[in-house]
Amino acid sequence: MLLRAPDRAGHLLTKQPAAAQDAIDTLSELSRGLYPRVLTDEGAEAALRDVTRLGSIPVTLTAAGVRRYTPEIEAALYFGCLEAVQNASKHAEPTMIWMDIREADDTVQFTVSDDGRGFQPDATTGGMAALTDRMESVGGCFTVRSAPGSGTTVHGTIPLRAALAKGC
Repeated sequence: MLLRAPDRAGHLLTKQPAAAQDAIDTLSELSRGLYPRVLTDEGAEAALRDVTRLGSIPVTLTAAGVRRYTPEIEAALYFGCLEAVQNASKHAEPTMIWMDIREADDTVQFTVSDDGRGFQPDATTGGMAALTDRMESVGGCFTVRSAPGSGTTVHGTIPLRAALAKGC
């Protein structure tokens, strides 16, 4: 092309640095959306504080005794909480969401509650599959308490050592 259409080739070459930077920026944004940098750098609590500031529904986050964990545990904690918040935001029409994370009894636990419309948990069609997969990947588990008109509470437990996996 350079020999056949040098003007066109030169024009295309001048656009390549910007195109490459656009591709890098897009990939960076995608990777942060999948696994945010603050999760890697500062841990699950900091990452959850960051992401809960962005939603249209207020989220109150409390944390007790939370420290840095293995990347797998931090990812399960972060994405488990995020999945519960997103489900509440999408389906429950809440005015408020509460999130509590804490370390207790060689586990890290989270509770996400909302004041939304609630639902009948045994009538669901598997919308919690991502949360189930995330928790099972680290030997953890979760429970859901809800009833129509009474909000929903999701409680997850992640063992800090694989040998402690006890179930919910």
